[in-house]
Amino acid sequence: MENKMSTKTNKNNKRNKVLIAAAAIFIIIGLSLWLYQHFIGQYNENTDNAYVQGDVYSITPQTSGIVSNVYVQETQNVKKGDILVKLDDRDAMIALDKAEANLALSVRNFVKSHKDIESADDAVTIAQKDLDQANADLARRKDLVSMGALSKEEYDHINKTAQNAKETLSIKKKAKESLQALMGDDTLDNDPNIKLATNAVQEAYLNLKRCDIISPCNGVVAKKSVQEGQRLSIGQNIMAIVGNEQMWVDANFKETQLTNIRIGQDAKVNVDIFGAKETFRAKVIGISPGTGASFSILPAQNASGNWIKIVQRIPVRLALNPKDIANKQLRVGLSSEVDVDTHDRSGGMLSMANNNANSNTIVPYANASIEAKKIIEKIINENK
Repeated sequence: MENKMSTKTNKNNKRNKVLIAAAAIFIIIGLSLWLYQHFIGQYNENTDNAYVQGDVYSITPQTSGIVSNVYVQETQNVKKGDILVKLDDRDAMIALDKAEANLALSVRNFVKSHKDIESADDAVTIAQKDLDQANADLARRKDLVSMGALSKEEYDHINKTAQNAKETLSIKKKAKESLQALMGDDTLDNDPNIKLATNAVQEAYLNLKRCDIISPCNGVVAKKSVQEGQRLSIGQNIMAIVGNEQMWVDANFKETQLTNIRIGQDAKVNVDIFGAKETFRAKVIGISPGTGASFSILPAQNASGNWIKIVQRIPVRLALNPKDIANKQLRVGLSSEVDVDTHDRSGGMLSMANNNANSNTIVPYANASIEAKKIIEKIINENK
């Protein structure tokens, strides 16, 4: 009987020890969870609804023409300024030659018109001298007529000469005034005809340069749909360039997670293609002004009567650290997991205006105007 009681006591002791150990474990786990939530968890917001994004440039010709050469292929890396496609430029070269010839002719006509004004001015001066001489002769011979020393016929001839000189002066003055009205105070820089010819040269030169379709950024060729011999029209999509120097992540957080998210907070990003072993540093740079559903093609009509509350998601943009992605070939659309550290809540929820241009992009044909002006100056100097 004593052995049975002893065995039962031992079992109870073991069970109590197990229960105490289990209780202790649950207490430790609960305390750990509370400590984690209190010191770490409440300052972190994470989501796996996030995707890598980047600049995607649609390449479209700015002039029409026949494709003579295609220099790139799908998935090929290109640098900003590289020629992607070349159009047949023979028509553009002819148009430029015509514009240059027209400018040269306009300059020559301008110079000739000014010389005509100078000639007209000289003609007025000569006519004025002739009139002065005729009037002087007429005045000297007027008294001779009354004394009978000069016949009336001779006097009438001298008077006629004076009248003709006066009419000639009037005609010369009108001719000069007509030329001056036509030219006005115009110079080579503001003459309307030269301006029109100058603009035509700039336009023709720009069209010639646009026959070389260039890459606006460093990136990778995608969606190529152009072949040699194809005729392209202005604005036709022929390929896309995905920029590879500036990438970001659009993380779609639940609206209940945005309470403590602020611009400027640090974040960690794990891209699925690299796994958890590769962590990218990031920073919150913007929060969308609306939910994803509000910007959809068919937004939800919650006021229609049949309404079910659904937690909405709001896109948050995070800029990836350039040093982290320098040697990693990220692709647009890759799935990611984002963890934002919300300790620092001093930032705002609205981003400030940023007028800094993306250094990875260029303005195509930005130097064309400068080069055209040099051509114009040369033509003007050679023909004035």
